Amino acid sequence: MAPIAAGYEPVDFHPSRYTQPRLTNKQWVAGIIRSSGGISRSDLALRTGISKSGVAALVGELLADRLVDEVFEGGRTHDLERRRRSATLRAVLPDVLIGTIQFDHEGITVVIADMTCEPLGRAFAEARINTAPGPLFETAAGLLRGLLSTLERPEPLDAVVVALPGPIDKATGRVRSPSVLSAWSDTDPAEELGRRLGIPVHIDNDADLGAWGEFVEGAGRPFTDFLYVEASRGIGAGLVLDGAVYRGSAGIAGEIGHNQVDPAGPLCRCGQNGCIEVVASSGPVLAKLRAIRDDHAGALSLNDFVDGVSARVLREAGHTLGQVLAEACNLLNPQAIVIGGQLGSAHESYLEGIREAIRRYAQPVIADGLVVVAAGLGESSALTGSLIRARHLVFDHEFRLELGGTSLPRKAHGEVTVDTGTRAAGALV
Repeated sequence: MAPIAAGYEPVDFHPSRYTQPRLTNKQWVAGIIRSSGGISRSDLALRTGISKSGVAALVGELLADRLVDEVFEGGRTHDLERRRRSATLRAVLPDVLIGTIQFDHEGITVVIADMTCEPLGRAFAEARINTAPGPLFETAAGLLRGLLSTLERPEPLDAVVVALPGPIDKATGRVRSPSVLSAWSDTDPAEELGRRLGIPVHIDNDADLGAWGEFVEGAGRPFTDFLYVEASRGIGAGLVLDGAVYRGSAGIAGEIGHNQVDPAGPLCRCGQNGCIEVVASSGPVLAKLRAIRDDHAGALSLNDFVDGVSARVLREAGHTLGQVLAEACNLLNPQAIVIGGQLGSAHESYLEGIREAIRRYAQPVIADGLVVVAAGLGESSALTGSLIRARHLVFDHEFRLELGGTSLPRKAHGEVTVDTGTRAAGALV
């Protein structure tokens, strides 16, 4: 399956020794480490066919160049060989910063991180996402600039990825739907933010990014085929099929939040009544729970409801969502469903309701082999997926530089060594 965007899937910077003969062994090994997300020296030798001593020499050079880091399990030990056997090689780039901007129904979150996706700074501003996007773009750009100015090493960001809870046309990058995020319809958020920040910006649907985050770092790691469901104020799904994010012909696959489950139900923002979003998302569920407790001030959150009556409300909401997911399971036959967002981490009863509905409505042979689990990254799946994608974009750029004749190691940030001398590389995106 082809990657949905340059750098999104690691295959773009996982070079084959036979199809990319211009790469040196050092560049080839560096590319494999980048695409793996973490690999041992012994597995690297098996993957490449290079001798263990040859791999050790190449890894030693990459470590010295600060292009690879070695993470040891079980702490330090004086036995060097044992340490190496338990170590994982991970690709890094010194002095490279990446960022993400997440728009959701609570507000705008901005994170700046290093190439390990370790956050270096975080900022948040409350905002109403269903309003005109222009002021929201200004707020997001201001948050990012302010956060960057507070860092001790304020280099330009090398990649910025935006997560948006709405349908994105994968060909144009524009918001497509006139009913979901109607005020944003036909806008190009990446272009608008890029113009304000002065750097290229990449955008994707938050559920798709959440699916990728769970696949690489979270509960989706054991699976090649699963549905990720972002269950918060809105409900959306990201599909990982055969180890890649699937977005559909126009990039809008996974918009399950607007499946109708009750024709006589409340009016949804998409214009029809009784969508799953207005029945089983965190907003209506929390309203019911607060009514039970007479919480008129709205002081309680989802995590405050753990009694039997609250568990019943959550289980019924999960059961309603599970009916929609059962139809998707009959169609796609995934290995797992990963539930993220506010409801995924709120209470086990919500997951129990989903499981009950899938057992009831999915085909038995499909339901028997399916697992339903909470997101391993909690409510941070989309943020983590955004940072992972930003990291992939940087590594993809590095790989393309190497194919163009650039040698390793890089010099100082912003410069690369090439056959004809040194030239400025600028931002990696």
